Amino acid sequence: MLKMLNISKAAQFFITIALAVIAGSAHAVGPAVSALNAKISAEGGVASGEGAGLVSGSVTAPIGKRFGIQGDATVGTLLDDFASAFGGHVFTRDPEHYLVGIEGGYTRAAGADVARAGGEVELYVNRFTFSGKAGYQLGDTSQKVKFKDGFVGGLGATFYPIDNLSIGGGASLNTGNLSGFGQLEYQPSFTGLNNLSVFAHGNSDGENKATI
Repeated sequence: MLKMLNISKAAQFFITIALAVIAGSAHAVGPAVSALNAKISAEGGVASGEGAGLVSGSVTAPIGKRFGIQGDATVGTLLDDFASAFGGHVFTRDPEHYLVGIEGGYTRAAGADVARAGGEVELYVNRFTFSGKAGYQLGDTSQKVKFKDGFVGGLGATFYPIDNLSIGGGASLNTGNLSGFGQLEYQPSFTGLNNLSVFAHGNSDGENKATI
């Protein structure tokens, strides 16, 4: 895929998944963060008709009672090329009501680089979590993709019908490109592994492009 795009479907897939770690992993149990904890995940899918695979990890640590800090890393393959993402954020959280934080991240995918910084907020209402984020992106160009500079942001909602199942979706705006996403995560209770979960994520933009 050598056609120059504002942002390719495959690269959008990678950034959506990689930065989902930054956006979503701060849901540690406890005051803001109860204790030092870590998370690792592996994902695979198809983007632009080619296979893509990612491995992500994050470490979250408490800063006093109401604050936490988190570091994230993702590596994988995309468009027959190595891809990586690194990020982190600092946040304050009341587990019954809200999370507010600032975040930043850097991604290299398909030979191009993009950096983002911004803020995030989450509101917890019964079995619902409502989330929003806004920031700015600086990017460059490779033979396969072009990352534009500009505003990035999104709104989402997650519903927990039972304690170990979440269903979520929302919309994001990436330097003028509007896309929607959906995700499902389930933590099976019959495996005997309390920290094991399975999930699926899909993304579709305004140009009739989709990734799963």
